[in-house]
Amino acid sequence: MVLFLLRSDTNLFIAGPFYGAGLIAKLISTRQRLWGDATQKRLGVTNSMLRDMASLKMMGLNEVVGETVQNERVAETKKMEKWAWIKVWQNVIGK
Repeated sequence: MVLFLLRSDTNLFIAGPFYGAGLIAKLISTRQRLWGDATQKRLGVTNSMLRDMASLKMMGLNEVVGETVQNERVAETKKMEKWAWIKVWQNVIGK
């Protein structure tokens, strides 16, 4: 937005934020869907692990499954971070 303020062309001043908002709107839906998919995947792994906990403990796989769930959390958080930065830029532009 600062670049638009430095220009005296009022068409750019008006169109710039709207163009940026349109780009951000497209990115928000994509990033939010990816984050939601990652959350569903993590919840599925966690649910499966909890359902089969006794079997996993007998086989000694509880640490392996714990690491898997943690890796899913990390992947989910990275996707949430991308969505959160888009929300920050949306607020910078002023919705």
